[in-house]
Amino acid sequence: MKLLRAPAWLLLAGFTCLSIFGLFADDLFHQEIWSPAGLTRLAGFTILYAALALPLIFMWRARLVMALGGLAVFYTTLVAGPAATATTLLILLAAWSAGRLARVRFAKKSGAPLIELMIGFVLLVSVLLFTAWFRVHYVWAYLGLLLAPVILNRRATMQMLRSLPSVGQGWSVREAAAFSLFFYVLALHWLMALKPEISSDGLSMHLVLPAQVAFRHWWPFDFRLFVWAVMPAGADWAFTLAYLPGGESAARLLNFCFLAVTAAMVARALEERLKRAAALLVAALLVSTPLVQMETGNLMAEPFWAAVILAAVLALDLFDRGREAGWLLLGAMLAGFGLSIKFGSISFSLVILAVILARLWKSGLAERIWWMVSAVGLFLLVGSWPYVNARRLTGNPIFPFLNGVIRSPYFEPRDFVDPRFKAPLSWRTLYDVTFHSHRFLEGQDGALGFGWLWLLPVAVLGLIGARSRLGRVALGVAVTGWVATFLGQAYLRYVFPALPLLALVIGIGWSRLYGADRLLGRVMGVLVVGITLLNVYFISSSSWYHKDFLLNPFDAGAKQAYLTEGAPTRALVARINRMGEADPRVAFFEDNAIGELRGTPYTNTWHSNTFVWEIRRLTGPLEALRLFNHWKITWFIAPADPARVMIVPASQFLAAFAEKVADSGAMRLWRLRSEYQDVPSSKAYRIYQAHLLAVEKGAYDDSDEHLAFDGPWIRDHQFAEPLAGTVTYCASKLCTVELRFHGRELTWIYTGAPNRGQASIAIDGREQVVDQYSKAVRWRQRKVFPLEEGAHRVVIRVLAQKQAQAEDCFVDVDGLAVR
Repeated sequence: MKLLRAPAWLLLAGFTCLSIFGLFADDLFHQEIWSPAGLTRLAGFTILYAALALPLIFMWRARLVMALGGLAVFYTTLVAGPAATATTLLILLAAWSAGRLARVRFAKKSGAPLIELMIGFVLLVSVLLFTAWFRVHYVWAYLGLLLAPVILNRRATMQMLRSLPSVGQGWSVREAAAFSLFFYVLALHWLMALKPEISSDGLSMHLVLPAQVAFRHWWPFDFRLFVWAVMPAGADWAFTLAYLPGGESAARLLNFCFLAVTAAMVARALEERLKRAAALLVAALLVSTPLVQMETGNLMAEPFWAAVILAAVLALDLFDRGREAGWLLLGAMLAGFGLSIKFGSISFSLVILAVILARLWKSGLAERIWWMVSAVGLFLLVGSWPYVNARRLTGNPIFPFLNGVIRSPYFEPRDFVDPRFKAPLSWRTLYDVTFHSHRFLEGQDGALGFGWLWLLPVAVLGLIGARSRLGRVALGVAVTGWVATFLGQAYLRYVFPALPLLALVIGIGWSRLYGADRLLGRVMGVLVVGITLLNVYFISSSSWYHKDFLLNPFDAGAKQAYLTEGAPTRALVARINRMGEADPRVAFFEDNAIGELRGTPYTNTWHSNTFVWEIRRLTGPLEALRLFNHWKITWFIAPADPARVMIVPASQFLAAFAEKVADSGAMRLWRLRSEYQDVPSSKAYRIYQAHLLAVEKGAYDDSDEHLAFDGPWIRDHQFAEPLAGTVTYCASKLCTVELRFHGRELTWIYTGAPNRGQASIAIDGREQVVDQYSKAVRWRQRKVFPLEEGAHRVVIRVLAQKQAQAEDCFVDVDGLAVR
C-alpha cells in the first residue's frame, strides 16, 4: 500500500495540472453555457436550496431525507399533476414487488432492494414486449399489471413502506451534508424532467411509440412507416408503461427515476467500501456529469440502459460476496435485457455474460453446466426477441444497421452510421472527450464532465493489488464497452452505461488510496466536491434544450413560449388530435417531431424511409398531388414559407394545392383543399396552369412560386451567399424549370462550382447550352439573354452532361431577373 503513495501523488498532480490547462487553454469558460436568465434562475435555486437544507443538516438531519423527498413529491404533484406522480410511484412499487418475488425464487438472501427494483422493471417491460402484437394495451390492463405484484407481495411491501421514514436517521453532519449535495445535483435534473418534451429524439421516437400504442392499443412493427419500429425499444416500452396511465409527464418522471436509482445503486455499493459520506459524494459526482442532463432532461433510452447494466454488474458482485449462484442467473437476465434496450449493449452485455460464465465454471457447483446453460438461456430469452423479430420481418436482425453487410431489401445497402462522429481511438481520447466534447456529441465542450480525466487515472492506480473483484469487473466492462462503441461510432451518448461503472472504480480506488495515505484521500475528497460543483456550472453544456434552466410552473405563457420556440410542431399536432378524426394521415416536412399524433405520420427523414423514396422521385407538384391522394394524406405540417421545404415538388404542391389552417412559430399546419382531393389529373393540371401567370419585370428568387420546377430538384438553405439564402439544384435529366414573363431581357443567376455541369436554356423555342463549371466556387454568376420587348417563355433543362474536369453535373438556379 505504501508503494502507491508517491506514484498516486504524482499522477493526481499531473492530471490536476492537465485538467486546469484544458479548462483555460481550450476556452471552455468562454462558451455560453447558460442564458442570462438561466444562470440567474440556477443561482436563485441554489440559494433557496441552501437556505432549506442547512437548517435540516444541523438541526433536523434525522428528517432530512423525508423532508426533501416529501417536498419533491409535493412539487412534482403540483407541476406534473397527481396522475403522473401517482403513476410513477405505483410503477416503482410494482417493479420492486415483482423483482422481490422473482429474487426469492433464485436467491434466499436479499440486501439489494435496488437490484430487485431493476429486476422487476425487466419483468414488467418484458411482458409488454412479448405482448406488443396483441390489442391488449389499455390503461386498465396496465393498472392490473402494476397492481398484481403489489398485492401478491403485500406484506413485504407494507414492511418496506413502513421502513422509509427511518432512512437518514443516525447520520452525522458530514453524511447529511454529503446527501444534501447529492440531492441538490439530482434536483437539477428533476426540474428539467418536469418540463414538457421538446427534444428531437424524444418527439421523433421515444414519445412516439408510447403515444401510438395508446392510440392503437398494439404495436404493429411497421418498419415501412417507422424504420426504427423493429429496433430494440425496451426503454420506450418502459415509457409506455408510464404513459398510458399517467401521460407524458409520467414517462419523463420515470426516465428521471432511472437516473436516481442508478446513483443510489452506486452509493449503496460504495458504502461497504467507503464511508457513507464519501459514497454519496461519488454518487453526486456521477449525477453532476453534464451528459446526464441531456439523457434525463429529454426522453432518452440511455438512463434505463445504464441502470440495467449496472444492476447486472452488482448482481455479479452479490454472488462474489454471498456465493449464491442464483444472483448470477439474475445478472445474466439483466445483462441480456440490455440488448432489448439498445443494439450497442452487445459490447457491455457480452462481457458481463462472459464473466458470469467464468464464475460459474470456477464455482465448483455440482451442476455448473446446468447453471451455465440456464444463464445463457435467460440472457437470450429476454435479449434476443427484438433481433429474431427484426430478422423475421426485414431479413436483417439489426435492421437498419449494417445493411451493407446483412442485406435487407427495405433499406439502402449501406452501414447506418453518423459520419459526424467518427474518430479513431488514441492516447488523447480521454482528453478530447473532456475538453473537445462537441466532436463527440451535439453539444458543447465539457459535456462529459471533468471527473473522469481528473480522477479516474489515479483511481485505477488505486486498484493495483486490490482484491476488489467489483472494481476490476466494473473497469473491464466499462473500458471494453467504451472502446468497442467508439470503434463503431464515437458518440458519447452510446457510452453512457460506462459512467456508473467508472464511478464505482473512482470510489473503490479512492478507498484504497485513503488507506495508503489519509492526506491523499482527503485531497481527493476535496477534488470530488470541487469537480462536482464545476460540473454543475457546465451541466447545460451537453445539449441546447435547457439553457434557461427551469420553467415557472405557474406561468402558462412561459410554458407555451418554451414549446413554441423549442417544438413548434407540438401545438399543430395537438390541433389535429382535437379534431377527432379516426386516423388522420399527416405528412411532415423539415420537421420530424411526430410526438403524440393520434394518427399515421409520414416524414421526409430516414425515419420514414419508404415515404422518402417516394417524394424524392417526384417530378412536379401534380405528381405530388397524385401521390398524396393515393396515400390519403390530407394534412401537412411544414414551414409557413413553402420555399423552406427542400423537396421542390412538395414545396410547389403546398403553394398550389394546400391551404393554411394554423401557425406555430415558423411551422404551419396545412390542409389539402377539398377541391383537389381525389380529382382527375386533367382538372388539377388546368388549375395548376392557371396558377402560373406571366410575371412582369423584377427579380425572382429560386424560391418564388412563379418558377415552375419539374423534377427532383433540391432546395438548399445552408449557405448565406446565394440570393435570399437559398439555391435550388439538380443533376437529373428529369429536371426542368419554366417561367413566363413580359420583358426585353432575362438574366439567369447561378453558382459556378467544381461540381457543376451543363444545361440548355430555351427562350421561345430558341435553345443554347450554358456550362456552370468553375474551378472555384463563384456565387451569383449571371448569364444575360437580350430579347425583344414582349411576352416570353423560358425553359431550363438539366442535360446531365459536364466537362471532363468537372466533379459532377449539377445545375442550379439561384434566381431569374426580368428587365
